[in-house]
Amino acid sequence: MTAASLTIVLLAFAQTCFAQQFPLETVTVEGGTYPQAFVLKWSGLKIGQTADNAVFSEACAKLQATGLFRAAAFRYAPGAKGGYALVLHLEPEASLVDAELDIPEIADNEALWAWLRANYPLNEHRVPENDAALSFYSRAIEKYLASNGEKEDITTRLGGGFGPGAKLTVLFQPKNLPKVGTVRFEGTHSFGAGDLEKRIAGVALQSDYSPSQFRLLIEQNIRPIYEERGFLNVVFVNRSEKPADGAVAVTTTVTEGRTYHLGKVNLEGEGISSDELMKSGGFKIGQLANWREIEAAVAAAERPLRRNGYITLKSQLDRQLQDDTGMVDLTVHMRKGLQLSLARYKYRGSRPR
Repeated sequence: MTAASLTIVLLAFAQTCFAQQFPLETVTVEGGTYPQAFVLKWSGLKIGQTADNAVFSEACAKLQATGLFRAAAFRYAPGAKGGYALVLHLEPEASLVDAELDIPEIADNEALWAWLRANYPLNEHRVPENDAALSFYSRAIEKYLASNGEKEDITTRLGGGFGPGAKLTVLFQPKNLPKVGTVRFEGTHSFGAGDLEKRIAGVALQSDYSPSQFRLLIEQNIRPIYEERGFLNVVFVNRSEKPADGAVAVTTTVTEGRTYHLGKVNLEGEGISSDELMKSGGFKIGQLANWREIEAAVAAAERPLRRNGYITLKSQLDRQLQDDTGMVDLTVHMRKGLQLSLARYKYRGSRPR
């Protein structure tokens, strides 16, 4: 058969298919990173079913509705038995974001991650950054919880750290979170457990409980008081007990580690005099590494540059803990940004007499 004859046959087949349904013989997936079995499940297609152009269009719409694909298209040709040989061309969503399972009372989140990887393939702990995909995985998590006797409506919110280099994280959590009923600390030596409980009680008790939100409360309210005493590698591990009457009992185990003293301080930045800024900051070399005072010293070192117009200056602190000597060395990365000058000033107050 010549190429021209084959083209005529394919066109005739395509025109006929718009009006009639034929069995779906084969499906080939192009351009996707997901196994064919999952693509078929998400599209609703089944080998052997009768189909036509409208069915294939609907299948592509279902695939795009998952949020996993930027685009989904199809083409087909006659199969060996006179049915359809379908080709799905998929363009996976490339924009991914870190994800965290922020669900109380799940003893082993890794079991849920493993289930998701097996049934809803993931790129490690990352999901596409769009509403459709977040809804897709939320429904999947609800299915897992229901299979374990837990009925929860799952929603998402953004979390993550602050400052330069911080990454946003999508948190999957129940729509209706339980409240914190009690907080308790154990493993403390430098501070009384009761004192720590009082410090956090005002912001924690009766607040919504999720693992990430309580961890944030610890980082904001408890870590600073340890780091002011030089405990720069203190570790906090939180665990919660099953809610009673809707209230969660949270216990935080503290591993204080050792204290550190300030060692070398290296200020890095293009066009920045390290010696001059060291003098401006007044870093207390050799003394206990009080992190609040260290941050204040960095702010003091920035002031001469800010007074010279570098008001968008940003600093990032990297600390290297020397466990054998008990010293902490700092590298302060300063980025001056643009130097701004006052172009025009208009006095709007009353003139002095």
